[in-house]
Amino acid sequence: MTLRTTPISRYGSGSLARWSTAIVSLVSAAAPLAILLAAAPALGHGVVHHTGQASAFTVTFTYADGSPIAFADYQVHGPQDPRPAAVGLTDRAGRVAFLPDRPGPWTVRVTTADGHGKTVELAITEDQLDGAAADHAGDDVAGGGTARWLRALLGVGLILLVALILSTVLRRAGRRAPGDQDATHGDG
Repeated sequence: MTLRTTPISRYGSGSLARWSTAIVSLVSAAAPLAILLAAAPALGHGVVHHTGQASAFTVTFTYADGSPIAFADYQVHGPQDPRPAAVGLTDRAGRVAFLPDRPGPWTVRVTTADGHGKTVELAITEDQLDGAAADHAGDDVAGGGTARWLRALLGVGLILLVALILSTVLRRAGRRAPGDQDATHGDG
């Protein structure tokens, strides 16, 4: 049994370089799309914070002896809203703080682990809401203030740059390959 081999030169001297260029082009075109698709779920979980000052409404809850109802469960309900607008624990001084977003009757309910509780209703007016407007002049975005789309764009650009450099190196290496010259032409 004889094994038949075909020299690379039969397919042309630039065949290997053309294939490597085609592969690099395909990878460089598909890589940004793959990275964007893989990064999409992560972008949905970005965390942003805002700093500012606002005048919140506070309600302080105490027992009959004056001691605070500290770290008790609370719920805040807006006007005609069956779902709570806020839930949590009172602070160590027995306070609940909240920022209403519309006028009307707001209900604050505190319940302790041993069954004590109290419900307070506050009538919030439009004038009171105007005084509680938040000042977001000090807003800051997590990640040093760089927008997510800008970071994604820089990442895609970096990938394309690496692909371009790799393509150039492979193209130059293909020109200098020893199989570029046909051995039959060397004997003159």
